[in-house]
Amino acid sequence: KKIFKDFRRSYIVVSSDISVAFNGSAYDVSLFFGWSVLDRGSVTPLITQLDIDDILRLLEFVLSNSYFIYNDVIYKQIHGCAMGSPVSAIVANLCMEVIEEQAIQSAITPPKTWKRFVDDSFAIINKNAVTSFHNTLNSIDPHIKFTIEHEKDGQIAFLDTLVSRHNNSISFNVFRKPTHTDRYLDFSSHHDLKHKISTATTLINRSLNLPTTEDSKYKELKHISETLASNGYPKPLISKVDPSETYNGHATLPYIKGVTEPLSRTLRKHNIKVHNKPLRTLQREFPSVKHRPPTEEQTNVIYKIPCKDCPWNYIGETGRSLKTRKSEHVRNLKQNKDGSNIAKHAWDCDHVIDFDNSKVIDKGKFRNRLTLESCFSVLFTFIKTELLSRGHLRTSYINVNSAKK
Repeated sequence: KKIFKDFRRSYIVVSSDISVAFNGSAYDVSLFFGWSVLDRGSVTPLITQLDIDDILRLLEFVLSNSYFIYNDVIYKQIHGCAMGSPVSAIVANLCMEVIEEQAIQSAITPPKTWKRFVDDSFAIINKNAVTSFHNTLNSIDPHIKFTIEHEKDGQIAFLDTLVSRHNNSISFNVFRKPTHTDRYLDFSSHHDLKHKISTATTLINRSLNLPTTEDSKYKELKHISETLASNGYPKPLISKVDPSETYNGHATLPYIKGVTEPLSRTLRKHNIKVHNKPLRTLQREFPSVKHRPPTEEQTNVIYKIPCKDCPWNYIGETGRSLKTRKSEHVRNLKQNKDGSNIAKHAWDCDHVIDFDNSKVIDKGKFRNRLTLESCFSVLFTFIKTELLSRGHLRTSYINVNSAKK
């Protein structure tokens, strides 16, 4: 945040946004901009030993092979970057970085100030150069088009900030849309108290740091106090909020009333900030509209294969599909392969393994799967000591889980 002095009358404040992006071949555009950044050569050797050409070939492969499933039909995406892909945001930011650099360097009258967050930009520029700079931005690449918004009555919004121009300087304040209702997490709602305190802390912290004048800070603090009160927050709680408080560490715990509170108090004694999350969320309550692959096709899973003749269960984990892993178990059983616990149980006990009733019991990343595999192995009676070490669990957990059963 900066307060600009000597703000000349010939300058105005504008903001820009992207109206059209990547309507053409996304990976061709992205590869060009990716090469432009990587070719500078100053940062790449510190990150990887791969050549720039190898990096670009990998990037081209990722961007040109995006697939999705809709109504059990597989489609290939030919326009745009894949939504939700880890590389999409990185590529988009690289493109914006190159475009803004080229536009600023090639502009006859570049902006005095240029700030950007993702695809929203803020600029202070000579009023006579706005049109030419806008044309320069839109000339860098035909697939990416920008819109320009001018200040109105000496004010313009950028993200949650209201920028105001007064004579030869500008100031900042909190911006709220006309549709804003001042409704926040109600104090009477069934949420952890820390969530409510966090709501008050965030709003008060913003009112102390964003406005640039003492008068605007006072007005914003007064507005926040009245707003919190209308949402049921007690005045003593509002007055005790201290946004400057620091902690030795942070911990995130599911909120279970009567259990989480004493655990949080113990951690607080060690100056550890506890963040609680609700067990029930709207995302869990409403069914997902995304396509869910059949159980056999799911990957990164912890699975259970029961025995038909006894309560014995095999617990395993795999990063591949359950179908692929199960076929390996079937092959190992037929060959009575050494090291196969399924084959050992079936042959030693003369039992039949119930592969048809295999089920996925959880999902997760590799390290999480190892821990979950160990826990479920104990819970479902089949204890493998080597699994405990793989999941970084001590053998004492056997007794804990046995008592839990």
